[in-house]
Amino acid sequence: MEGLSLGGWGWVLLAVGLHLGVRLYIRYGLKEDRSEEDWLA
Repeated sequence: MEGLSLGGWGWVLLAVGLHLGVRLYIRYGLKEDRSEEDWLA
């Protein structure tokens, strides 16, 4: 793996931020389509 200059915590925060962003987009952006469980499965 290349580009580990961020360090462990940098990648953890990046992954958490992306995960939360996707969940918020699904929850509020696609509220009429309640397929969150199917998407995460």
